[in-house]
Amino acid sequence: MKKPLLTAAVLALATAVVLAGCSGKPAADSKTATVSNAPKSNPIPLAGKPVNKYDKFFEEKDGVKNFYIWVEEKQWDLMKGVTIPAWTFNGTLPGPEIRVKVGDHVKVHFRNTSSQPHSIHFHGQLGVDQQNDGVPATSAAVNPNQEFVYDFVAQNPGTQFYHCHVATYYHLDMGLYGALIVEPKDPPKDPQYKWDKEYTLMLDDWAVGDGKNDPLKARTNQDYNYFSINGKVFPETVPIEGKVGDKVLMRFVNVGYRAFSMHSHGYGGTVLALDGYNVPQPYQRDVFTVNPGERMDVLITLREGIYPFHDHQLENVLNNGEYLGGATFLVIGKK
Repeated sequence: MKKPLLTAAVLALATAVVLAGCSGKPAADSKTATVSNAPKSNPIPLAGKPVNKYDKFFEEKDGVKNFYIWVEEKQWDLMKGVTIPAWTFNGTLPGPEIRVKVGDHVKVHFRNTSSQPHSIHFHGQLGVDQQNDGVPATSAAVNPNQEFVYDFVAQNPGTQFYHCHVATYYHLDMGLYGALIVEPKDPPKDPQYKWDKEYTLMLDDWAVGDGKNDPLKARTNQDYNYFSINGKVFPETVPIEGKVGDKVLMRFVNVGYRAFSMHSHGYGGTVLALDGYNVPQPYQRDVFTVNPGERMDVLITLREGIYPFHDHQLENVLNNGEYLGGATFLVIGKK
């Protein structure tokens, strides 16, 4: 089947028809509303201004894997017409993926180029010493215009993530996170732990509207109304695609504050790992519930066709109350 991929609009319509059978709700009107999210206070005063960035993201030197991270305050588009104030690592949401192997000596050079104090915590790396743990109450925060080098040896393999741990409830909410993938030292011998492609899918919730996600108000009772995968909401989420028969690993990471129950159409998947730990016996499901802070590795084998993968909690597939959107993506198998 060498036909060009359907346009995003057609895919969205086709998926809405399929998903309507699951939710019992009609598809939303196709119009996209422009959402104003400009709070009276300004959580991103440096947005659009020059940033004192590092000139590289990665280098290996003297046997050490060095990563270079900075903060960039900016306006981020969740989708066309929906823009939010965000704090980002290296200007992207999520931040760039850090990928190492067990036993690697890792240094993460962090330059705080923002207007607020920040830190980096390596969620799931349990062997990091207190000084490098990135929690201000027990470690230290990095103030604006300061730098700190986090130094550790990667120990825990699997799907992890890194995030700011200063006033976590809103710094994480503002977008300061990225994937941390720690590969095993030796390739696995068991064929079920081998795959052709992999995707990391970072799930998040957003309170969008007049000042809703203004961290300077220090709100803890956010009214979340948009739900993203890798910083985008459907229909602008990136599909998983490949050839029929390809084995694809999906690394789900929940960086939000509510559970996501991801359901596959046309597929079951095999759960291989939870929080980076291989499960004693891999098992199959078609709903994959990932709680806040959790990670889940799911293996699928691509089949021909276009199938939706979506959250089965209604609120999580809405864009400000309109169906279909939110935490939805497509899986595309081609001959």
